[in-house]
Amino acid sequence: MPERIPGVVFVVVKDGQVLLEKRPDRKGDSFRNEIIIPGGHIDPGETAPHAVLRELREELNLRLLKCRLLGSVIYGHANKPYEAHTFLVTDFNRGELVNVEPEKGEHWWVPIEDAREKLSLEASRKIIDLARGVLVFGQDG
Repeated sequence: MPERIPGVVFVVVKDGQVLLEKRPDRKGDSFRNEIIIPGGHIDPGETAPHAVLRELREELNLRLLKCRLLGSVIYGHANKPYEAHTFLVTDFNRGELVNVEPEKGEHWWVPIEDAREKLSLEASRKIIDLARGVLVFGQDG
């Protein structure tokens, strides 16, 4: 079995809304045309929390103040095995969201209760369910 591709996924929540991403129709992108939860790769030697800090800054111009590990989700997509270390992000600088790398996709806010039906991947829907459970039961902290 091929080695899993490690990555991070960050469920960014603000005022009852969650940030989603639509990947572009770009050749070679495993998530081409998919609506997903934002995330990214883990650089060699980098920890998952550091990857979240870096990816939020590089892609969205957000400065993370605090996050919570939800767990790891293992899934297959486009014939590749992935392991996504998943974080709930509710505490970040509240400046304007800037899509620093628009060629990688567009981002928008949706009410968290509507996110599940918009997401393309079952793995993303499971991650939203995890995040909603933490938020509903007040365990974000």
